[in-house]
Amino acid sequence: MTPPPDDAPAGGRPGSASADAARRRAASEGRSRLPARLHSLFPGLSVSHQETLIVSASRHARRRGRAPIVIATPLILPPAEAARLVQEHSLGGMVVRHDLETLAQLREERPDIALGAYAPVGRWVLPPGALHVYFLGSWRRITIAMLREAVRCNLLSLVARCGAGWIDIPLHRLRMVADQRNRLRQRLERVLARAGGRPGQAPTARVDQPVLRGMIAAGMANPAFIPVPGRVIEVCGNLSPGGAERQMAYTACGMNGTDRIESCQVLCDFLSPAHPARYDFYLPLLQAARVPARVIAGRFHDRDAVAAVAALCASVKALPQELLLDVANLYAEFVCLRPEVVHAWLDWSNIRSGLAAALAGVPRIVLSGRNLSPAHFALYKPYMDPIYQLLCELPNVVLLNNSQAGAEDYAAWLGQPAERIKVIYNGFDASVARPDAAQAAAMRGRLAIPGERLLVGGVFRFSAEKRPLLWVETAARVARECPDAWFVLFGDGPMREEAKALAQRLGIGDRVVMPGVSADVFTAMRAMDVFLLTSFAEGLPNVLIEAQWVGTPVVATAVGGAPEAVDDSRTGWVVDGADPLMLAQRVVGVLRDRAWRDRARTLGPDFVERKFGMARMLRETVDVYFPPD
Repeated sequence: MTPPPDDAPAGGRPGSASADAARRRAASEGRSRLPARLHSLFPGLSVSHQETLIVSASRHARRRGRAPIVIATPLILPPAEAARLVQEHSLGGMVVRHDLETLAQLREERPDIALGAYAPVGRWVLPPGALHVYFLGSWRRITIAMLREAVRCNLLSLVARCGAGWIDIPLHRLRMVADQRNRLRQRLERVLARAGGRPGQAPTARVDQPVLRGMIAAGMANPAFIPVPGRVIEVCGNLSPGGAERQMAYTACGMNGTDRIESCQVLCDFLSPAHPARYDFYLPLLQAARVPARVIAGRFHDRDAVAAVAALCASVKALPQELLLDVANLYAEFVCLRPEVVHAWLDWSNIRSGLAAALAGVPRIVLSGRNLSPAHFALYKPYMDPIYQLLCELPNVVLLNNSQAGAEDYAAWLGQPAERIKVIYNGFDASVARPDAAQAAAMRGRLAIPGERLLVGGVFRFSAEKRPLLWVETAARVARECPDAWFVLFGDGPMREEAKALAQRLGIGDRVVMPGVSADVFTAMRAMDVFLLTSFAEGLPNVLIEAQWVGTPVVATAVGGAPEAVDDSRTGWVVDGADPLMLAQRVVGVLRDRAWRDRARTLGPDFVERKFGMARMLRETVDVYFPPD
């Protein structure tokens, strides 16, 4: 007889007499503990059999390098038993059968355990920061609602029982379908706009502006909300290695040394420490400055809970489900923390935080756009237009952008006058030691760049808006003119493998290095002879500022705020259009003119410190928080 696989649940081979007997015994043992409804849904699952499945799941996860894992069980477990299982099996948390009110109480009683709830059957609430979830029920019991929550929480893997083993639920394909739907919706909105309509006017927006307007008026007049003078809350989706996240971290750290600030803390949707997206990348920077940062507390998990709060009950029908719960949870945070200022970063947080802060009665609301308007990108949602327009009506709401081009684009999109959106250029921390030539040479050595070869580089996320394929096409043309040139691309993203494959097809694969995300970006840029950026849309690109600060000349497409970030013809060049030939000509010109490169190395740092000083950015931001009389 063939033995069962070592990651199969114990109890014999499926269909064998011993397996059937084991299941009958397990069912008998657990029948007094489980409601009849659960026995029909999860036959054979008992408290004793559950631990056997946990061992099997842990073994399966170890083989695939998944850690820590969260176990989801339909059983009711007391906190002490859940804590024992988490500790003995080194779990990252548990999802157990409890109603949502009980879950809230258990989280308060046992903050040392990452708890979630499987309630009602067919829906669940996952613990914050969950990465890998193993569901002890059959894969057939995974519902659409559970899948939506798994995607919303950015799970890396969801695994369920299948016969005698385990099966991965293809979350990546679900995300691809969701992205494709967003792109299709975005194209439809553009067609409507060209036909004389405006993006976001489609019925799918499901935003009742009159109802929200009345709720906001009640919130702003609420005498129970008494803000703490000088208290600031910064809200951002996460702290991943992005330009907006860095500026948010710089701002939060800088607020600590300002007399007018009582305190500043950061709220995020995601801060999972082991996630590949590195959601906690800038957390050490905040911790070093003693700025508190944490995940937004999930107090609301369904519409009924939101409807139970008098100040929010009307929003249940006024907002779509995906937006409603996020707004409600932020509302609860603001009511509890009582900030005088809420400062949100990027469109996702702007919409949610702006609306929640207005409903709570926060006296000063600042919304930062860091690019062109979302109508240009796949992240666009039809509810963004009506909510942004509603927030623009409020005198206590300030819209910011980090470039004049971005401000003008948002103003046109929202039908607002240009002066409605204030421009504050990014701040750059020039106190960091600038890498020297020896450090740059050492970096080249680690990258295995041979000898004194000329090096063209880039640092960006491999996504459509950065046009990595155009970058590679440009590199191939540069390689024809400069046979000694090598190329390095730092970063990660969905198009990385596609870009690598294109480099191979164009015959430069052996000269293109893609080392992934670098924790030492400044030294990486200092090692380059020219920095190339080929985006089709940008706000104010931090990477251009950073490259010039370390003395590396830049070549960039003239999109968004890129021309505002370059001292054109002195520290770099901006190129109109997306022609790889024109871009390559500029890059080749820089590579062949050693004297010009040497001048750019001197002029770049001066330009950056003059235009993008950190003290200036912080001063202008504080003046937005607390306008001078």
